[in-house]
Amino acid sequence: MVERNEIIHNCTNNSKIQSYKKSINDSKFTYEQIAMIMDFYITRNIACSTELAITLEQYGWNKQKNGSYDYKKIEEQLKEVASVEKFICVRAKTIKDTLNLMHLAGDNICIEHPRIVLMQDYNLTIDEFEQTKLESKESRIKCLFRHIRNSLAHGDTFFFDNGNLLLEDKDKSTITARILINQQTLIDWIKVIDKEGKRYTIKSFK
Repeated sequence: MVERNEIIHNCTNNSKIQSYKKSINDSKFTYEQIAMIMDFYITRNIACSTELAITLEQYGWNKQKNGSYDYKKIEEQLKEVASVEKFICVRAKTIKDTLNLMHLAGDNICIEHPRIVLMQDYNLTIDEFEQTKLESKESRIKCLFRHIRNSLAHGDTFFFDNGNLLLEDKDKSTITARILINQQTLIDWIKVIDKEGKRYTIKSFK
């Protein structure tokens, strides 16, 4: 759980983003890089069920004794290469207030500083004594990659002149994620997950 005072982005930068909405094919990525991005984030996405999906273990990550992966270690590496302090994962039916606090709501946002707000799938149960229990249905890592997959698949992508990229996911008209990162980060995250280079040959974005 993230405290309210931890998710305020105090910044006076404002940019209208709608004019920057474009397909990845219209970005500065090369055809080779686009093919790799689409294959990794859509066809072989670790968070989504596809015929060709690949597990973290197949990418070189070993399971721990409890049978799960070291998600904390993976998340730290993903945050480091993206230059973000935290993945703000919200287990609620809306993230509109969090987007406002992070200056990521609407058409006028700060496009300078990388930051990530995600709606995370969850279960809320109430027993007969009206005690509530909130549980995540997915890891924070899978939450991130699920939203990236949806953004790329639906073309909800914004490429800015400063080299940054906004990935947006929606459920009908409700925004469920906004991910502001440098365009190079899409490539770097592939390198983090495919840590031994078993599947992809990484070349820097230029």
